[in-house]
Amino acid sequence: MFKHICFYHYHVNGDCWSTRLIVQHIIENTKHFNLEYYYTAERSINSHCEDIGIPSNHFNIIGPPGDNKDNLYINDTIFINVWVGFCDLSTFCVFCLKILDKRYNDLISDINNHTHYNIPLIDTTIKEKYTMSNIIPFNYDFYKFDFLKTYIESKRQTYKKVILLMNVFVTTKILLNNINHNEYINFISSKYPDYLFITFIKVNTNNTNLLSISDIFNEMNIPNPNSYGIQYSFLSTLCDKNILLNTGPGLFCFNNENRFSKNKILFIDSDDYCPQCSQSQVLCLDKCELHANYYKYNMNNTDFLHTVQNFITL
Repeated sequence: MFKHICFYHYHVNGDCWSTRLIVQHIIENTKHFNLEYYYTAERSINSHCEDIGIPSNHFNIIGPPGDNKDNLYINDTIFINVWVGFCDLSTFCVFCLKILDKRYNDLISDINNHTHYNIPLIDTTIKEKYTMSNIIPFNYDFYKFDFLKTYIESKRQTYKKVILLMNVFVTTKILLNNINHNEYINFISSKYPDYLFITFIKVNTNNTNLLSISDIFNEMNIPNPNSYGIQYSFLSTLCDKNILLNTGPGLFCFNNENRFSKNKILFIDSDDYCPQCSQSQVLCLDKCELHANYYKYNMNNTDFLHTVQNFITL
């Protein structure tokens, strides 16, 4: 009957990361049917699902049939639009994922009505399985990043701390693009020569304690990957401090290795953190025990640099 399942959406990296919940669940419960799995998200750097069953050569191979909220059953392929935006956005944020349960379980029920797969519904009350709210952590062993661990350990002989800095262009919280990354990164790397600073994007500087991820790959004589999303996530587990933006690659760094370390993440957002927090005043970061420091950025901020310095020296 059906030979392929294609998960898809028309959005970017954070959406791929959040959708690992339904991707892993469906693959785990249908793999005995010898199906082939694909992921299409043409604006994303990769599917971020290689470790849970979608090979890299199955990413952006099948063209999506249109931005349909409901599943489509076309020839031998089931198309599942897994975009989180079909949830009620008035109650949704990247960490309050519980409302995804109903959306995703509706999709699963529809598949069961069209097939004999009998996929069980997602039960996120199983805490041993669904840690960090409904987030499915990366299996870093799958990606063989041991060389990054070796590199960071060697640098600790020279530097007191290793700081990871996200200086990427964002596509959703676009106000964050007003941050002058080059200026503040050059300032703090000059002021703290005993700290090693690693950036996502290369910064032009003469400071020897400031590197990019591509510099590390080149120094280790390892070919640069096409994208750095998951590499960045793993690197965050090795660093003392992580300054992250609310964008896809930044979300990847909320993992089991970081979540119990207080004062390891400074998370920079551009608006009120979550609609559900407006009454309780309890951030989703706290509710999910992610232990990140939260900073709301706007163009009138005068304390941004001060906040960054306090964080990295804490």
